Formats: sequence, structure tokens, C-alpha cells
Amino acid sequence: MNKQEVFNALSELEKYFYYLKLLKDPASDERKPLDELHSKIKSALVQWHDLTGCKNA
Repeated sequence: MNKQEVFNALSELEKYFYYLKLLKDPASDERKPLDELHSKIKSALVQWHDLTGCKNA
């Protein structure tokens, strides 16, 4: 797996968890953990971009 493929995989995960959390009721017990997971994946995506320069093509 090359650097761009890693970036693309992180991007797909970020998108998946972003939309998954939006489907949950804000009062749901599942919303907060999904929000935290999304934030961590987004942070990893941004850090990977900063480290490698990779971006969405």
C-alpha cells in the first residue's frame, strides 16, 4: 500500500463515520462514541496529509 492509498483509505473511513454519526439521534448513546471516533480518524487523515502531502485527487 503506498502513501496515497493510505490517504484514500483514511478518507473513506472519515467519510463513513461522518455520515454514520449524522444518522444517529443526537441524544443516542451511540452518537458520542461515533463523534469521537470520527474526530480521531479525521485527525489521522490531516496528520497523514501534513506528513506526506497526499490529498484527494
